[in-house]
Amino acid sequence: MKVETFSKNTNQKPINISKREREIIKLYCEGNEVKKIASLLNISEFTVKSHLKNIYKKLGVRNARELSSYFENFS
Repeated sequence: MKVETFSKNTNQKPINISKREREIIKLYCEGNEVKKIASLLNISEFTVKSHLKNIYKKLGVRNARELSSYFENFS
């Protein structure tokens, strides 16, 4: 499984984000709901929610707005 690392600054430990997590982040930040993401990726809604929970924890965000902001500020 290919994993990409993100870090907002050089003093921060890199954060490992899997390919599937990146797919979910992209779709979620585009405004898709969990049900739609599950359908597009052919996985269950529970699995999408589980990935989002892990993503939020890894990135230290609490909601979709913070997740979108994280990646807007990252680039």
